[in-house]
Amino acid sequence: MINENRLIENFLEMISFNSVSKQERDLADYLIKKFNDLGCSVKEDKAGEKIGGNCGNLYIRVEGDETLEPILLSAHLDTVEPGLNKKAIIGDDHIIRSHKDSVLGADDVAGIAAIFECIETMIENNSTHRSIEILLSVAEEAHLQGISNFEPDYLKSRQAYILDTSGPPGKAILK
Repeated sequence: MINENRLIENFLEMISFNSVSKQERDLADYLIKKFNDLGCSVKEDKAGEKIGGNCGNLYIRVEGDETLEPILLSAHLDTVEPGLNKKAIIGDDHIIRSHKDSVLGADDVAGIAAIFECIETMIENNSTHRSIEILLSVAEEAHLQGISNFEPDYLKSRQAYILDTSGPPGKAILK
């Protein structure tokens, strides 16, 4: 089972980073350290240079059973504006909301936090799993500029789940 308190703590920490399109470096550096600390391999491409940003797309690999086909999980690092100096509050109803004049930044930090918690829980529990590839793209909110410049040679997965949609938990969109 996931650690809900840790998931919330990580989410709140992640949204505290300024990460508007083309300015995702601080959040990326935080995530690179967090995933490296879990023993994952992390690569960064040159998408940031191509689009005038300060960060490239991140490719993270969690080794697993090599006899099974790997799977890709994806989310994006940037948030919409006004996305600077974001701050979240947890209401008496236990709902996390933005505080005052900023967006919350849940799009797509919620996806990143969910992916991270999943990986952290699997590693803690020494769970058997197939290899997991994670693609965290930049500048999604700026007309998909980061993913338009991603390097597919880094990936082996033929099946992907992209954690970036609205609606109730469990909603899935195909294609």
